Amino acid sequence: MSQPSPLEPTILGAVFRRWRLAAVFVMLAVALSLLYLALTPAKYQSTATVVLEDPRTDVISDGGFTGFDLAAYQAGQHDAANSRAAALQVRDALRSAHPDREFTLVDVEDSISVAAPVEGASVEMSFTDTDAEVAQDGAQALLEAYLDLRPRAGVESLEASIDLYRTLIGDVDEELLEINTDLAELNALEVDERLERAGQLTQLQAAQSDRIELKAALQAELVELDVQKQGTREDNGIALKVDATSFPAERVGSGAATILTLAIVLGGLLGTAVAYLLSVRRREFADKAQPEVVLGAPLIAEIANPAHERLRRLQFPVVDAAGSAVAEGFRFVSSAIATELTRPDTDRKSVGIAAPTTTPTTNLAVANIGLALASQGLEVLLVDADIRRGELTDLLCAEKASEVQGLSDVLVGSLTADRALRSVVLDSGDRLELLSAGTLAGPTAPACRPDTLRSMLTQLEDRFDVVLINVPALLHSADSSSVLGAVGNVVLLVDHGSSVDTLLDSAERIDVAGVDLFGYVYTNAPLSRDLQNYVKSSRFGGGGGSAGNGRIPGFGGRGRRDAADGDVTYTPAAAEDVSVS
Repeated sequence: MSQPSPLEPTILGAVFRRWRLAAVFVMLAVALSLLYLALTPAKYQSTATVVLEDPRTDVISDGGFTGFDLAAYQAGQHDAANSRAAALQVRDALRSAHPDREFTLVDVEDSISVAAPVEGASVEMSFTDTDAEVAQDGAQALLEAYLDLRPRAGVESLEASIDLYRTLIGDVDEELLEINTDLAELNALEVDERLERAGQLTQLQAAQSDRIELKAALQAELVELDVQKQGTREDNGIALKVDATSFPAERVGSGAATILTLAIVLGGLLGTAVAYLLSVRRREFADKAQPEVVLGAPLIAEIANPAHERLRRLQFPVVDAAGSAVAEGFRFVSSAIATELTRPDTDRKSVGIAAPTTTPTTNLAVANIGLALASQGLEVLLVDADIRRGELTDLLCAEKASEVQGLSDVLVGSLTADRALRSVVLDSGDRLELLSAGTLAGPTAPACRPDTLRSMLTQLEDRFDVVLINVPALLHSADSSSVLGAVGNVVLLVDHGSSVDTLLDSAERIDVAGVDLFGYVYTNAPLSRDLQNYVKSSRFGGGGGSAGNGRIPGFGGRGRRDAADGDVTYTPAAAEDVSVS
């Protein structure tokens, strides 16, 4: 049996399989966003904008010197509005206007934001607070503090420009001194030598003229800056224009709708990512056709999850809920087995019912498939070969399971297989035989030798139409290999949502045992709408029947049913020893 590539999950498939997980992440994200909105108060911001009159800017030489540096001036205005002195004035003003609140200097500084975009020739002063009225008063107080502090900032900016121009004039004077010195040396030469160096003389004279003009321009600008400095002391220098007389507060930050939308999107993305990662890490079957890709064997039937028809408490839906989809699934399996084993060319009539791991589904499947086969008039023998656990015997014999001799007793030679058989009789008259796990069942039960078990099963196959064997869990029990080696065919139960890797390991066990894989049964499958409609429209009218005693996960209650509980009557386990003839 070749091992095909495992099925790789898709993102949409992972989300579909684990939509509950994705929904949990979305709800968690929404809950956290609502908590954030509840704990975070709304904030309001009020902004006062002051527009500066665009000052004259002249280029006075090729060197790029300007009469006024707007960017530098705005930077000075920004520093004035964003200074600690301005914050102190704002704090005092707010304390006076709102005596019921305590305003600290640190909080006020954190609430102040100042921007001075060059392209707008303006200064924007904003104040943010959880109270809209406080935000408006803060912006007004910041504007007043700026207007009070601005003259000092203007003088400092102009003084810096004056110092720069004085430095530039000094540099021009030094260049003129060097030029004049060179001219004096040339003029002191003889006439012939001066004629030879006429070109140099012309260049020096031109440079002297340029430097004299540059010095005159710098001195003119310096005089104008001095005038501006004097004017600043008198009328705050460059004129201001306040953009508005009132500063309405606007709510800032993301709104509730935006935060909730982001929470839903982020929660959905995170849930999708986690669902996909889990699907990649644990690849699972989501469809009845997928195991065929792994096993290379056909699908025999799918058996719906009993919970979808409220049959979880039923042990034997084949007789207690004959019109249910679950019962129909078991009948599909029994019909396929009967068709295969009753062919004239069939050599073996034993079929092992196996599952990768320990699950009550195996025992219940063997019992219900056996009942369905018996209802067709076939002679059926059930063999509980899982002698370490004996759950099939517990299911059919209940409290007398430990007293019923069976396979474990046969293996140690205490009795023959003929004497170990017990009858299970339906009230319709149909019956099936049971070879229980025996009185020695348990962890210390004798080992199953493949040759001994095969010989016994071969003899029993001559006397029965079908021999169904409950195979121990393929990946949990060492006895599974011995049992697989003794049966003629094996039917593998594949649970919906089970692991791909687990099924691959199970397929290897079957391959090593050298037994033919007849096919697989997809158990606990979602109830398809077509099958549901078929069941509802049938004369049986769907599920029904009474519940068993107790509950076994997957199919129903634990323990043997009494005659009064349903339509099936089981004779006492030790009431009749049936000789197979």
